[in-house]
Amino acid sequence: MRFLKLYSFLFLIFFSVQATALTGEELFEHYLRAIRQMTADFTQTVVGSGEKGNATTSGKMALRRPGKFMWDTLQPTKQLVTTDGEKVWIYDPDLEQVVIKNANGQFKNTPAKLLLDRKLTIKTQYSVVMKKKTGDLRWFILKPLDPSHMFTEIKIGFNKDRQVAEMILLDQLGNTTNIAFFKIDTKTKLDEDSFAFKPPRNIDVIDETKDR
Repeated sequence: MRFLKLYSFLFLIFFSVQATALTGEELFEHYLRAIRQMTADFTQTVVGSGEKGNATTSGKMALRRPGKFMWDTLQPTKQLVTTDGEKVWIYDPDLEQVVIKNANGQFKNTPAKLLLDRKLTIKTQYSVVMKKKTGDLRWFILKPLDPSHMFTEIKIGFNKDRQVAEMILLDQLGNTTNIAFFKIDTKTKLDEDSFAFKPPRNIDVIDETKDR
């Protein structure tokens, strides 16, 4: 029994040393690889650099790697963006309109790409710095290596369960977008078909995937 306790203790020490030996980039990739799927409520606030003031939206999101993503804005106006990995549907109930696009390239240079693409090589596109914990969150700061990227800085905070809990995005125009996730669920299985969209009757369908 003493031997087992000693072995367990030494194993924990070894594991802790190995974990702390990882660079910020390696640890960030480790956290990303662990993400299989996720559902959550979200609140998104955009702080503008001009005179427009702040704009806040809220709703529900879901993702399943690779490539499946849903962003359902409920307040203050409704809009649904969802993709099954092949097509993207952008549905505006108020306009009674849905636009259908090819998924390829639609999420390029966006934070969604980080969460959806398992084959993304972080070091070829971003520099990564790990910051000290702030409260319960472990923060990583990503700076795109491509100067034409739509964002100049992306901050991602992981909670104690290594779930994405908050994102702060600084764009080329000086706007800051803060996205906070609540009621995060990474366990409940998401169906393959739950990300496809069937347009309601009597709405305009603009299908940009045809004849291309």
